[in-house]
Amino acid sequence: MSIIPPQERFGGVYSGEYVRYATVVVGPDASARTPRLRAGLGVTDPFIFGAVRELAKLTGSDDPTSVLFAESIAFALRLHLERAHTADAAGSHAIRSPGAVTIARVQEHIAENLQDKLTLASLAGVAGTSVQRLVAGFRDELRTTPARYVLERRVRRARWLLAHTTMPLVDIAFECGLSSQSHLTTTFRKHTGATPGAYRSTTRSDLAAHIP
Repeated sequence: MSIIPPQERFGGVYSGEYVRYATVVVGPDASARTPRLRAGLGVTDPFIFGAVRELAKLTGSDDPTSVLFAESIAFALRLHLERAHTADAAGSHAIRSPGAVTIARVQEHIAENLQDKLTLASLAGVAGTSVQRLVAGFRDELRTTPARYVLERRVRRARWLLAHTTMPLVDIAFECGLSSQSHLTTTFRKHTGATPGAYRSTTRSDLAAHIP
């Protein structure tokens, strides 16, 4: 990978029958200092590679969960660049976590509003901080991103509703903040290895087996 600070020029030659590449532009942020990146050619950074690959997968998707994931990954990537590839040492400490108490308040808000469209901006508003500091807080306090945390909570609620209610799948999808029944099925199977219907059938059988 190549890291090219503003006002610097770079030229390179890539060979091969097929060349795939992605260009990531780190623009100015009104709520935080724009990092002064350190130039680098032939940089090996697994985090950047993984983050850009995931962003490419999410490109063009407009469902709320995917949008939240894309925003979260983008801000996490910016934080990583500030910590690992800035030209000055102070850059690695530019963004601090808002603290455990603030993150707990955001967790409570998420639990009470899973059925709503949750965005990084709205969650940052609950925390009373910037989006970048919110992402830093989830990383430091919970070792995850806001998007992944929200999705895990939605899957957990779906599991409980499937096991303890007779709600139709489409209603469970909306209750958990997912856009459709098919979105519920895809998301649930990806995280549990089973479809919602199969999970409901299995858990109901297990519950019946324990009734005296």
